[in-house]
Amino acid sequence: MPSFQYGNTTLEYSLEVTSTKKDVSILVEWLDGIRVIVPEGIKDEQLNAILYRKAPWILNKWNEFKEIVSLPSPKEYVSGEKFPYLGRNYRFKTHKREGITKSSLLFRQGKFIAEVQLL
Repeated sequence: MPSFQYGNTTLEYSLEVTSTKKDVSILVEWLDGIRVIVPEGIKDEQLNAILYRKAPWILNKWNEFKEIVSLPSPKEYVSGEKFPYLGRNYRFKTHKREGITKSSLLFRQGKFIAEVQLL
């Protein structure tokens, strides 16, 4: 994996070369890390100069992602699960009912209540 040095920090990145671009794109993503997309024929010296010039921005974005603790867990939509709403967490309750044809979701008495068809 290519990398470049900025001060005491070594930044690794993935490099993608494409014939459809005319300029350099730098993407800093939480899960994928730093991605650099360059046009065909760019010289290493040109790329290094661009990366060095953009390094403060790259480091800033990278440090923002370090503050994220972990991926949020996927929701299962089962009774008792909590969901954030207007800055607070509220419990989710599922009611299975016979004879209804359309599911509904209500917010009542500090709970999300889903009414679904009994299968």
